[in-house]
Amino acid sequence: MYKSAGDPSRSIRGVTDPDGANRVVAIGAGFEPGAEDVESRFRHLEDWVGRHFKVRSVSHRWGNMDYHSSDGVPYVGRLHRLSNTQWTATGFGAWGLSNGAAAARILADSIVGRRNPWAGFFDATRLGGSGGGLGPMLKRNLHVGQMWAGRLRPSPAEDAAGLAPGEGKVVRRGGRKVALARDASGALHAVSAICSHMGCVVAWNPVEVCWDCPCHGSRFAVDGRVLHGPAVKDLESLPSDGEIDETAAAQDP
Repeated sequence: MYKSAGDPSRSIRGVTDPDGANRVVAIGAGFEPGAEDVESRFRHLEDWVGRHFKVRSVSHRWGNMDYHSSDGVPYVGRLHRLSNTQWTATGFGAWGLSNGAAAARILADSIVGRRNPWAGFFDATRLGGSGGGLGPMLKRNLHVGQMWAGRLRPSPAEDAAGLAPGEGKVVRRGGRKVALARDASGALHAVSAICSHMGCVVAWNPVEVCWDCPCHGSRFAVDGRVLHGPAVKDLESLPSDGEIDETAAAQDP
């Protein structure tokens, strides 16, 4: 694997199919869930690959969810200070092979009561950390609060007119925010646009054809099924013909 040192970050690796065909896997163009320019980010990455390799076609597109801590150091150890039975390892920031191995040693030592020299540095209950992460942590939580406030912003009172297969949008129906999308076959799906995790308004991801939550990264299929946590409950299914129950509608701005 080869990784660039500049910005934007790029990494590449070669793959040979069982039939002998050569492929290149290119990674980069990172974005946060709910970003509005997902398509352009993929296109820029594909343009970059085309400038350096003789590429005949693009066969696959996908996104990987990487968690980053505020100070750049993974959280490894007790889930909270009083816990003796719950442990966590997260925030590897796309470096799972190395950080995962280190986390395994820390957790194994901690569980059996053996001192580990790295445990304090990776402590999962720390605030801020040695990298001065308290400021970024507060800034990030303020950003999440601003995203949650999207519930209070008006959405257009539109219908499904003009929605092509693979497209989606958030509209207002009866005072309620509704997520409308058409699947690959053209069937229309209507679900609540309020994330079942902590109530942020989801946004449409046209590349991976799913609903993304900009607050905490949950992802939902066109029909509202959970694809990726932290949400564990599907988005509420609604009638696709615009018949929204007003009692339920009053619950969401």
